[in-house]
Amino acid sequence: MLPETLPESAAKLPDGYPFHIGTRLVNHRDADGKIVGHEYVPLTLEDYLHPQEEDKFSLSNRHSITVRYLGHALELNLRDRPRLKTFIEQRVDWQVEGIEPHAPDAVVLDGYSIAYDDLLGTVPVRDLGCAPLAVFEVTSEATRHTDFGDKLDEYLDVGIPYYFVIDIFIPNGTPVLMAMQRINDRYRLMPEHPKLGFMIPELKLYFRWESDRLIVADREGKDIPDSASIGAELAATQQRADALARELAELKARLNETK
Repeated sequence: MLPETLPESAAKLPDGYPFHIGTRLVNHRDADGKIVGHEYVPLTLEDYLHPQEEDKFSLSNRHSITVRYLGHALELNLRDRPRLKTFIEQRVDWQVEGIEPHAPDAVVLDGYSIAYDDLLGTVPVRDLGCAPLAVFEVTSEATRHTDFGDKLDEYLDVGIPYYFVIDIFIPNGTPVLMAMQRINDRYRLMPEHPKLGFMIPELKLYFRWESDRLIVADREGKDIPDSASIGAELAATQQRADALARELAELKARLNETK
């Protein structure tokens, strides 16, 4: 159920290219069950909504960068809270009657206490003793309307408290973060802090779209750097340390000369 202020949009599919959503590998077997060949078939909108484990989605570079940063920020800031578990781009079975598995870009589960076999392709939420807390989706051109349509409705039926959509394929071309909270059996748009964005209190994190990218901030309002920024800072720190080491060596050498 869409909030009244959130417009739906029609699907926009690239002309003449069947794999605009993604691909599925289909094996062909003989009468004995032996694989004798295979082919790649295009995914449908229903496949996008309820994928199989091996399905591969066609994603833009901006989509991938945004999801990587989101996963990095969530995992970094929840590492000391083991009951909150983040899964990135993984098939999730909510184990709710009438709802088939989805593959959200990111999901945070609350109450995580049972070890998960990360070799499995599908996360069984209830078997892990968990409940979903928040789901994050980053839109793609061909499937944006599903994120605001069938997927939103099914997340509502699952009972997911927070649904955030990083809408990078909004029709007017200006990306926006849509933050929704489940209240009285429907999703309602959340209030936004003028500088920090939208806060999920249970995560103690703020989320906003700024300077053409997603930014996550901690409860003090400090922005969480992406991995590239962290790497650059570590490299700069190492360079400063190397420079100090060279200066110290030169100073020792001069002291030895004066003896």
